[in-house]
Amino acid sequence: PPRSTQVAGRRQRQMCIRDSSCAAQNMQLAAHDIGVGCVWIAIYPLQDRVEACREFLGVPPDITPFALLAMGTPAEHPEPEYRFDAGRVHRNGW
Repeated sequence: PPRSTQVAGRRQRQMCIRDSSCAAQNMQLAAHDIGVGCVWIAIYPLQDRVEACREFLGVPPDITPFALLAMGTPAEHPEPEYRFDAGRVHRNGW
C-alpha cells in the first residue's frame, strides 16, 4: 500500500536543511534499491506548504517540515532518461 514519510528538522540547527536533504535523498535511494517507487514533494521553503503540513500532521512549532516522500509500488517502469550534457561540464574555469 502507498505510504509517505515526512522529513523534518529543527531550524535552529545550522545544518538542518543540508541534513534533511541528505536524509531525503538517502531514503529515495533505499526505496529504489528495494523496488519501491518514491517521489520527493517539496515543503520547505514554501511557507504555505510548511503551514499546511504543520497543521495536517501536528508538527510542533520548533520543527520545520522539509519534504514529504510519497512511496509505493510503481505502476510503470519507464526506461531511464539519458540527461548528461557534456556542454554543461566545465574544467578549470567557466
